[in-house]
Amino acid sequence: MTKVIAISSPKGGVGKTTVAANLAVALSSFGKKVIVVDCNLSTPHLTYYISQQHHKLTLNDALLGKADIKHALYQENGVMYVPASSELNDIIDVDVAKLSKAISRLVNPEMIDYVILDSAPGLGREALAAMEAADEVIFVAQPLEPMLEDISRGSEVLKELGSEGKGKESSVVLNMVRKAKYEVKQKDFDRLTKTRVVGSIAFDENIVKSVVARKPLLKFKPNSPASLDFMDLAANILGVKYKKSAAKSFLKMFEAIRSKISVIGI
Repeated sequence: MTKVIAISSPKGGVGKTTVAANLAVALSSFGKKVIVVDCNLSTPHLTYYISQQHHKLTLNDALLGKADIKHALYQENGVMYVPASSELNDIIDVDVAKLSKAISRLVNPEMIDYVILDSAPGLGREALAAMEAADEVIFVAQPLEPMLEDISRGSEVLKELGSEGKGKESSVVLNMVRKAKYEVKQKDFDRLTKTRVVGSIAFDENIVKSVVARKPLLKFKPNSPASLDFMDLAANILGVKYKKSAAKSFLKMFEAIRSKISVIGI
C-alpha cells in the first residue's frame, strides 16, 4: 500500500521542507521506496534541500496538462522527487484543485511505499490542496506557545477535509528543539493540542550548511543530532525500533550542549 503524507504547517519558517526532504531520505534508509513532491507552487524550495539537477519538467507542467507527473520524476540522494517550477510564468493558470488527481498517478502499491508532499505554508488554497491529496498530515511546529494555537487550528481544518466527517489522521513533529526552559515540553504539546507528537528534531546548525551544499542533512552529515532524530522519526512512522550506537548518542549529547552554550552566549 502506498501512503501519501502531507508535511504541513499553519505557520511558515518552521522547517517544513527540511522535515519533508530528510524524512523522505530517512524512510529510504529503512529500505522504503519514497517520492517527495514540492507542492509549494508559490515559493518552491525543495530542490535546494535535495538536488543539484536541472529540471526540464515540473509539477506545474503536470497540473497544466502539459506532461504526465511521472515524467517529472527525478532521482537523487536515494529518493525520487517531483520539483515545482521557480518560474513565475509557470504559476499562471495552474489549478491546484487538480493536485489530488496528479498525486494519485504516483500511487503504486507494488513500487512505491510513501509519497511525501511538501505543502505550502499556511492554510490557503495550495496548502489545503496538499492536505486533501494526502492520507494523513504531519504538522511541523517549533515547541513555542504560539504554535499551540496554530496546530489546533490546523487540526480543526483537517476535520472538514476527511471523508464522511471522519477527518484525516494527523500528528506533529517538533522542529528546532533546543530543550530550553521557555519551550513547551513534548508531552504538554501533545496534551494541549490533542495531536500526537510523532517526533522531535534537535536544533542543528548543520542544516543550514546542508542547504548551501544542496544535500539532505542525512547525506551531508548523517551522524549529526538532527540526522539521528530524523531516523528516529522515520522509525516511529514505520513502527520499528531504531538503535543509535553509543558513539552517535555521545555526539548528539555533545552537539546539544554546544547549542545551549551558544544560546546563552558563553
